[in-house]
Amino acid sequence: MDQGFAGVRVARPEDEDEIVSLILLLHSENGMFTAVEEYIRDEVRRLTHKDGGLIGVIDGESGKIEGTVGFDISSWWYTDDLCINEKWNFVHPDHRRTTHAKRLIEFGKWCSDQLKIPLFMGIITNDRTEAKERLYRRQLHRIGGYFTHGFDLEHISRLRDHGLQQG
Repeated sequence: MDQGFAGVRVARPEDEDEIVSLILLLHSENGMFTAVEEYIRDEVRRLTHKDGGLIGVIDGESGKIEGTVGFDISSWWYTDDLCINEKWNFVHPDHRRTTHAKRLIEFGKWCSDQLKIPLFMGIITNDRTEAKERLYRRQLHRIGGYFTHGFDLEHISRLRDHGLQQG
């Protein structure tokens, strides 16, 4: 499974810095809470060592990673049955007029088929939500939706503007 699918390869430990940088960029676009780089780095390190999950990446012609998707492999709270849960799916803004986002979803489906466990992917954002939903609907079956209470959208915007938690 290390070779990947559809031009997406499984990330290696040496990809950590680039992936962390992309996740910080993702957070600047639609982060919901304050980002703590140490926590992000710990999670990327865990997943690049395939400890309970994995990360897929798309390499560009320049050698830089242009897109990434992170998956946690675990069970829901009420079962021992495993599933693949998307943690993020992000394409660098310079490469959004490509098929990268679709290929990252296809990679998730391929992982699901290889491991013979279900895949769950979702969208939590207020930016271009309808377009993202259309992409996911074309690739996956829809079950349910996310709803929230207690989020102050202005507060979320200020958090993103502030950037990383100082600490």
